[in-house]
Amino acid sequence: MHTRILIGVEFLLLAGCLVVGGVAGGYAALPKAALVLVPLWLVGMMAIAIRVKLSDAWVAMELSIVLLLFAVHSILILSLWWPRR
Repeated sequence: MHTRILIGVEFLLLAGCLVVGGVAGGYAALPKAALVLVPLWLVGMMAIAIRVKLSDAWVAMELSIVLLLFAVHSILILSLWWPRR
């Protein structure tokens, strides 16, 4: 359940970045707006990792989920950015 929430939040952040980029710079700014999400998502994933460590959960399992989510979404975002750079 928690993984699904994280995926939903990531897509909301991506939509927000795309809307702000589209308003600020038009269609040409959308790839850069999507690329801005990568460091934002990394900060969010680090916050989750810190929370897991402080809660004495099984870090190895949670860390693998965090890294998987970060990798999948980074690949998605970079695939949106790369052809239009």
